[in-house]
Amino acid sequence: MANYTDLEKLQKLPDNKFIDETNYVDAALKSFAYFDDSRYKNKKITSSKLRSLYSMLCDIIKDENDKTGTQISSGCSAALKLLKIRIIYDMGRDESVKIFIENTNLIAYLVHVEKNKKRDDFKLYCKYFEALVAFHRYLNPKEN
Repeated sequence: MANYTDLEKLQKLPDNKFIDETNYVDAALKSFAYFDDSRYKNKKITSSKLRSLYSMLCDIIKDENDKTGTQISSGCSAALKLLKIRIIYDMGRDESVKIFIENTNLIAYLVHVEKNKKRDDFKLYCKYFEALVAFHRYLNPKEN
């Protein structure tokens, strides 16, 4: 059973570092190492669940694309909070989502973007999430 401490851990950046342009692809790929662990054989996030979460992010991206400046808009910040809530809700409903989120640090990176509100960090988070979707598709080619 999850508790408040578990949620706190999810919000901490790995090694206290946010991803950057040089490592986000490698970080995305490394997060799938758990796929090779036999304990998680039948606990892999489905493509449809991952696409559902990514779709929410894409809606935020569309709204934010027209904006300028170094900071994300207040609307984007509010939408990211809703995305975080949706992710946490899905983690509570589906163990495969929980395992995926724990291994990808999506909550920690999202919290970083929310706190710092830097547009460049938001764009990098979006690229990281896109890389996760791409690697998931590659590693699960037969899944519908």
